[in-house]
Parts: sequence; structure tokens; C-alpha cells
Amino acid sequence: EVGWHSSKGRVAGIHASDLSGCQRKVVYSLLHTDKREVPKSMWKRKFRAGHLFHTMIQRDFQRMCWDTEGMVKFEPEIKVDKEEISIQLGIHSSCDGAFSFSDVPLGPPVMRIGLELKSASCDEWAKLKEPKPEHIEQATLYQKCLDIPVIWLAYYNKGTQAITPSVYPWLRVFDHVVWDRLQDKIVKRHTDCSDGTLPERQEGIGCEFCPYSWTCEPKFLKKKASMEAA
Repeated sequence: EVGWHSSKGRVAGIHASDLSGCQRKVVYSLLHTDKREVPKSMWKRKFRAGHLFHTMIQRDFQRMCWDTEGMVKFEPEIKVDKEEISIQLGIHSSCDGAFSFSDVPLGPPVMRIGLELKSASCDEWAKLKEPKPEHIEQATLYQKCLDIPVIWLAYYNKGTQAITPSVYPWLRVFDHVVWDRLQDKIVKRHTDCSDGTLPERQEGIGCEFCPYSWTCEPKFLKKKASMEAA
């Protein structure tokens, strides 16, 4: 559960976590570009810790539901690549989970609430007043693909173990404006592939663990390498 999960096994296509970042990465994925991922040990440890926190909280929610006699169920890691809209747009992602609520024990679900987990340091947590825009976009894509009207963006404080409550602004209804913007972006990326064009780079710290940096050759990495060699 906490091993190093390389992106090499990731299916080519649209991934929710990429849509708010560098759009060139999205096109590389759609084009099935070879991944050559060699992140530093620090990044591997950081991502492993994130996997650990996700798994721990998902297991906690499953155990919590055991005490409801089937009134509440929690399903972790829900694939979103089988729905009609996902197939049409080439979306391949996994939602962190969803709660299903029933009126009677083991009865049919009458309400579903999605879950998107994020971990944060104490400093990051102190600055949080509402979900980050990129996380809202990611959650909105899951809502559209899974037909989930409400989703909880749960931020986990790695220092205090606190979790943002399941109330607004952390609990959010589906936003059609956000989805329309995302859909337009996805269509443009497919058009880029058809036209053989690449979007402008959005360079930054993410270049350090991007599996496509070998072909993108961002100036950020060249400059950093030059500074470290000096």
C-alpha cells in the first residue's frame, strides 16, 4: 500500500489530477508518450506518505461503516473509466471513494456522497480557508463521471490528524460551470493531439517528477541543474 507507485503503469489518457496543471503533460499522456520517471528519493518518500494517509483513512471509513448495520457503506478507489462520458473523453482516473446511505439496513442506496482526500502539512493546513481550485476541478470531474451530486473534499492534517469537516465549503454540490470549463479544456487537448501541437509549458517544481521531462526539456530543470553544479 505504501510502496513507490511509478506512473509507468498508468493508463494513457485524461487524468483528473493533471487537468489543472501543465497542459503539455495531458497531451503527452494522450499521445502515449514514453514515460521516463526518475524522481529524487525525497519525492518518492513524499508520495509514499500520501498513499499511506489515503489508505489509513479509507480503512477507517470502512470500519466506521461496519457499525451502521448496512445503513452506510464506503467504497474506496472507484474507477471512472467505464461511464459513457469517460469513454467519450478518454478519461482514466480513480475517485478516492464514495459513501452510500440507505433508509434501512442493507437497503438500496438513497444518497451517495463522493470523497476526495488530500493531505496537508500543518503550515498548509493553517492557510486553508476552502478547497484549492485545482482540487475542486478534480472532484468535479469525478462527480460528473460517477453521477455523484455531492462530494467531500477532506483535507488531512499530517501533524494533528485533524480532517476538514463534511460541511460547506468542504462539502460541495456539483458545479456545472466548473464542469463546462473542464470539458472545454479536455476537448482542446484532444484537438492538440489531432493537430500535432503542444500547449505552452507551465514550468515549476512539478517538472522534477514529471515522467515527460526527458522530451519536454523544461528550462526550470536545466537552470536548477546548473545551480546545483555551481
